[in-house]
Amino acid sequence: MPSPHPSPRRAQRSANTTHSIPRRQMAPPIIIDNIKNGTTLLKSLQAVTKTKLTAKLTRTSLRIYPQTAHAYHKIRHYIDEQKLQAHTYMLPEEKKIKAVIRGMPIDMPPTEIAEELLEKNITAEEVHIMTNKMTGLPMPLFLVTLNKNPDNQKIFNITQLGYMEVKIEALRKKYGPAQCFRCQGFYHSSKYCTREPKCVKCAGIHLTRECTKAAGTPPKCCLCDGEHPANYLACPRNPINHPPKPKDAPPPVNRWRLRAAARAPRVEPQQAQELSTEDFPPLPTQPKPKKTPQEDTIATDPFTILKHPKCRELYKEMMEFVNIAQNIPTKA
Repeated sequence: MPSPHPSPRRAQRSANTTHSIPRRQMAPPIIIDNIKNGTTLLKSLQAVTKTKLTAKLTRTSLRIYPQTAHAYHKIRHYIDEQKLQAHTYMLPEEKKIKAVIRGMPIDMPPTEIAEELLEKNITAEEVHIMTNKMTGLPMPLFLVTLNKNPDNQKIFNITQLGYMEVKIEALRKKYGPAQCFRCQGFYHSSKYCTREPKCVKCAGIHLTRECTKAAGTPPKCCLCDGEHPANYLACPRNPINHPPKPKDAPPPVNRWRLRAAARAPRVEPQQAQELSTEDFPPLPTQPKPKKTPQEDTIATDPFTILKHPKCRELYKEMMEFVNIAQNIPTKA
């Protein structure tokens, strides 16, 4: 029979799930260029947003860090009114889902694709056909832009649209860093840029769509003044051609110190304790060898000693020396 009270571990898990605090998402920074008096501008922005702002001055640019999305939108509105040159980034909640539909005919109207998706409870914000960059001709690929939510995330599970078998996958990221179509700067989009426009073809101070450069005129880069368009991947000012520098090599490791650190710590000798005979059992004693009566007689009786075989051998050798000495002739 299950216990009526939940275990403490289970109760702690339920408490953590019910009282979990959502993670606060910070607004992206806003960079304003050509600043003359950053303190005055920061005070004006704090008066507009009615919040305390922090900023960092980098050369002639002021990087502002709004704390909330409301302050972010207020600062952007102030920049548009004052016609300041600035750029920023997309809010996390404004990021979209971009999916590519493969397998639809080129003459398929994008509105019908949006209606087919709506029947599957997927709301498309924008649908348009993709074109080849080299030829400008349409391709059998449709780009769909959607808001981020669980229902729209199911678009990648669709395998059939309008009686056509399709394959839907996420839009592949562009090779290299993002580049602004307005100012030709990197790492931001033209949607969030109010900088002075620069043409990607002739480096003129106008938008690219307003360029009147002749087809035979060589292009000019607004970043390095080279004879190539500003979006040329081999441009020396493109960050892709400046890989990050390797980090400083770590200092050389002393092997002796590593050995000493890995060596087991020494055990300090314990103080000797006074021992008594009670701490150890008595040692076994060996019995003393008993002297035989023959050994006693050998050591005391001289006749017995003379009868010993070694004594007889010694006597024979001595007698031989005596005989030799007697037989040696002497000089007269």
